[in-house]
Amino acid sequence: MAACPHFTAFAVNELLIKGIRRDGSTFRPSDWAERLCGVAAILHSDAMASYRVHYNARPNFVHSPHARPAFICGVLCVIIDECLCELEPRAWDFVTCFARDNDLITLRVLSSCREG
Repeated sequence: MAACPHFTAFAVNELLIKGIRRDGSTFRPSDWAERLCGVAAILHSDAMASYRVHYNARPNFVHSPHARPAFICGVLCVIIDECLCELEPRAWDFVTCFARDNDLITLRVLSSCREG
């Protein structure tokens, strides 16, 4: 599989989008992560799955398994699997442009570095 052009040569498995802007303010509205993951699911309809991810998720909340909300150290985040770049470039472009346009902090992480 060809490497995603949006990433550098080192092995990165996920993009973490934090619900904090670069100026330190908390991003609003409070359900932004659910909305972003929901749009990614629509854009990548083959990857849709229905299950609760965090305590605030609605019972009917549907999202892609490649874009999921999470609370990390008390901060609402979205974790994007880099395979989304290859599977559905439109969804990848949407979520990365969303983060950039809203000045959200992003980190590239190895999924093996995350705690289970």
